[in-house]
Amino acid sequence: SDYNLEEKYKNCVVNTPPKRPKDETTKPLYFPSYPESLDDNLMKQLLSTMTGLPSAAKSFYASQRKQGLRQCKAKNSETAACLLIHPMIEMKPGPQSKTSSFDSRLIVLIRNPAMSIPMFLNRKHIKYHNQKGQTPEDNWRDERNKLLESAMQDWKTQYRAWLTLKDYKIGMYFVYEDFMHPDLGPQMLVKLSEILKDAGFPTADDDMECLWYQMVGKEEALRKYYDHPYPYTDYIPGYTSEQQKVLLQDMQSFQEEFKEDTELGRILQSYQNFVQNELRIDTTP
Repeated sequence: SDYNLEEKYKNCVVNTPPKRPKDETTKPLYFPSYPESLDDNLMKQLLSTMTGLPSAAKSFYASQRKQGLRQCKAKNSETAACLLIHPMIEMKPGPQSKTSSFDSRLIVLIRNPAMSIPMFLNRKHIKYHNQKGQTPEDNWRDERNKLLESAMQDWKTQYRAWLTLKDYKIGMYFVYEDFMHPDLGPQMLVKLSEILKDAGFPTADDDMECLWYQMVGKEEALRKYYDHPYPYTDYIPGYTSEQQKVLLQDMQSFQEEFKEDTELGRILQSYQNFVQNELRIDTTP
């Protein structure tokens, strides 16, 4: 609320790089994440605008009837980003065998699991059970009580699988909470733009602030997020105080496991601070 963004961005113009012939030498980057860390369509729009490539980002799972899973390969278009939500144990063959066709840097999308886990469960209800909007709170409580521990293990497995992958290294962490911040968001886009340029994908060289402002959904979306950091508005998913401990312990142990990674440490510390101080504690077990 200290930011008068509407005023700052009122004359904003987003520039997209000019169209160019397909470059046969570029290799896409993997953008792995736990589900619901960032909306796929938002990432596709962001990268298409940033690079000027119509299919800058593809889902690893997009398939064609004849060929099955396409795994981000395309004959006639150029792709900068391959979005996927599984550890590579489920990819046959895994990324190790694909090093020749992918850039070695990973863009790791991450969001506080206290938010992404309920969003993922909610998304499954929408997709498979015709749920409209947010699932009733009693459903969330049942699922949370049954699944929280295994969901946290899945969350850790997904990131561990990519973080320990030989022949790949972290290009950057794309942190949802930082993306939604008026100072950190544009800085993240600058960093992403530099990595893409270095990988051979020209990006619009001007100020990334305008692009950031458009992609987050302008002032209105930011206000909504800061008033209510969960995308559904019926209730913010709560956790019992026992479950709060589970979340904290899992994040602490993960931070310890990757203690050489100071950037991941900073992110996990901020998630622990949220869980410690701002998590909604649900008194209904």
